[in-house]
Amino acid sequence: MTDDTHRAMRESLGAFVLGHLDPIETARVRAHLDGCAACRAEHEALAPLALALRDVDPDFLEESPEPGALLGARIEATIGTERTRRRRRAAVQRTLVGTAAGLVLVATFLAGGRVAGDDAPKAAPLETVAVSSTSSGVSADAGLVDHTWGLEIKLNATGLEDGESYTATVESAGREYPAGEFVGVTDVEIHCNMSTSVLRDEASGFTVWDSDGRPVLHAEL
Repeated sequence: MTDDTHRAMRESLGAFVLGHLDPIETARVRAHLDGCAACRAEHEALAPLALALRDVDPDFLEESPEPGALLGARIEATIGTERTRRRRRAAVQRTLVGTAAGLVLVATFLAGGRVAGDDAPKAAPLETVAVSSTSSGVSADAGLVDHTWGLEIKLNATGLEDGESYTATVESAGREYPAGEFVGVTDVEIHCNMSTSVLRDEASGFTVWDSDGRPVLHAEL
């Protein structure tokens, strides 16, 4: 028997156990099963499924069963809770990565300061900007540092939603450029250092967005 013939017989096992083959095809499959241990094993595995399918009423196959009101509410609540947990886990992971990166930068800066001594460059001046809030209970202020590589934003904010993921962008020439992400904490003032490749004289403003894409804070530059 060729491989193609064996494959064809094996593909017919599903129709065979359901009784959908004509008499000639049924006889061929039975003859094949007598001499093929592998197909006999697969047939034995399929046979119980065929028995279960016989109890299925075809008139109900097109219907989509709906859970009861109480069960449906519990399912939706469980899904919502799991989404919140995943979002907060992802936000915490991003925060940890950002913190680790910040510690590396601080360590590098301190090491460079010890080596350079009095010849180390002075810190760039801080430009204070007014920040407006579009969300009740949220307030913020910010300072800008003009670097040769781009703009650094030092944001201080209170009243942000606990565990919510926020994204900052900088506007320049009608486009939005990413400036960083952070996680909100309701009862504590947060201090975030964010940066973008947009230069200070090319930036016209920055905006902080929540995870639903709604603006929460904005500053005109």
